[in-house]
Amino acid sequence: MEKKFIESGGEYRKCLASTLFEVKGNPQLDKDSFTFSKDSKYPYFTRTVFNNGILGYVDYLDEEHLIKGNSLAVGMMGMRFFYMKHDFYAGQFTKTAFPIFDGFNESVALWFISWFNKSSVKYLGLLVRDFENAFNNTELIVPYKDGKVAVDYIESRIRELEESRIRELEESRIRELEAYLIAAGFEDCALTQSERDALMTFRNRKFGYVCIGDLYDKVKLKNKKFNKRSDSAKERSKTFSIPLVNAKHGDNGIMFYGRNEVFDTVSSSIAIIQNGAVATGDVYPQPEPTSVLWDAYLIKSLTDCDTENSLFYITAAIEKTIKLKYNYDKKATWERVKTENIYLPINEQGNIDYAFIDAYVNAIKKQCITALKNEVDREHKAYERAVNAEPTAMHIPIVRNYEEVEFESFLAAEPFECYKWNRFDQIIIDFFGGDKTILVGCSKNKKHLGWIVSHNLYNVRLGDTKGSMAEYRNMFDQTSLLLLYDFKRPNQIFAYAIIAHSEMSKQELTQMGYPNPQRKSYMVFQIVPIEIDLTLIKNQRLIEKLIEMNPPKDKGTPVFIEP
Repeated sequence: MEKKFIESGGEYRKCLASTLFEVKGNPQLDKDSFTFSKDSKYPYFTRTVFNNGILGYVDYLDEEHLIKGNSLAVGMMGMRFFYMKHDFYAGQFTKTAFPIFDGFNESVALWFISWFNKSSVKYLGLLVRDFENAFNNTELIVPYKDGKVAVDYIESRIRELEESRIRELEESRIRELEAYLIAAGFEDCALTQSERDALMTFRNRKFGYVCIGDLYDKVKLKNKKFNKRSDSAKERSKTFSIPLVNAKHGDNGIMFYGRNEVFDTVSSSIAIIQNGAVATGDVYPQPEPTSVLWDAYLIKSLTDCDTENSLFYITAAIEKTIKLKYNYDKKATWERVKTENIYLPINEQGNIDYAFIDAYVNAIKKQCITALKNEVDREHKAYERAVNAEPTAMHIPIVRNYEEVEFESFLAAEPFECYKWNRFDQIIIDFFGGDKTILVGCSKNKKHLGWIVSHNLYNVRLGDTKGSMAEYRNMFDQTSLLLLYDFKRPNQIFAYAIIAHSEMSKQELTQMGYPNPQRKSYMVFQIVPIEIDLTLIKNQRLIEKLIEMNPPKDKGTPVFIEP
């Protein structure tokens, strides 16, 4: 398409925004001036970055404050641009960019929004009074033909990109789901009675501490003398088919594959990484035949009673116990780990309840498959609407008898914790001043961290468990700083300034791609990274102390610290 455009006399020009748009301050009114209703006609635009910047819909007020649609609105807090199709009203600290060329519409707007939002970070560092000048001098690349903006080409190009991307995502999701269902053997996702009981009784189940060394022993592998270069490879093949665990963080601890005839293997084991700057204390289930390269070891049940499900459950229990205790200087050797205790469900006879563990993990797997199936169904319908495809144009794998069971309340930690500064050492209080409210948040995994960083948002769950939002509204308003740490590496801390916050529903978070939202309501903080030397905070082990202050089930819970 681009080649044909050039051949037909089209060209790309570098332009200043001022030659294409006129930016104006909006006639602003507080939301209290309006009547909001789901049946109202006029959008009320604010500085939020959610829901296309629209807080809600209002009734007609007057012509004086009504802003013309088919324009680009921007809030001075988030500096994100949104297309406003219809006439609208606006709140404080908002502006609108009106096109000064012909043919502007929703599709054409997407081209320009992508350029302006690329400059959001630059705009965020400016005073409000300097925004207009910075906007006018923003450079854009715009297609032109016959001396005019080539709106026909922009529309066709945007449509082509949308259809291509949607089709690519749709086909990828279908392939992934088909492959997983075949591999996992979960065509039927109906919960058995024992699985339903496991979900519903988890909180009331009897638990007890069990010494790891009473359950497992270190496997003595009979590996032949090997040369790493010639006897292992990074890619799996017929020659190098044995997964080798070593000091690897992620990928189930496996970085290399060994020669069949060189490495001894064991199945249904658990791998523990004993060494490594990052990987020390990582624990991975190994259901398949596996061996060890170095800096790790495998342990196996003394009674050989592990199933694949119990391996996953007990692996998590072990890592939760040892990960924060051992590090590069204090290695997670078997002599140390075997003396640790893990918290496991116990049956009436006082033994580990393997039947409950198996049912519980299996139920969660089925719930995940059900959620995945529902998500693919939703995406497929959206795809059909977007590209005007005929219904059922693509085959979606069928998961029979899937069902929903509400079990989030048994799994989720409390929404958040609140502590006073006087609970901490004076050196920490002095660092922050003691007069500020800060939020200490946790990224649970790579997917969670990726969402936080890509959206510049961090959320806290709301609900009845720990009071209503109204009870904490003043605290939310005063929170100015976020310390974000990695759950598995609490010494990795990053600082963010909190510049805005807004309540958001589970559905809204889902639409933004947030991984597996469970609560009905969230408080979402808009954040901007800032440079602060956090060496003192790391040395004082603030994060580790906060983790220790929470019970095992609440590790990773967001914590507010206030005066």
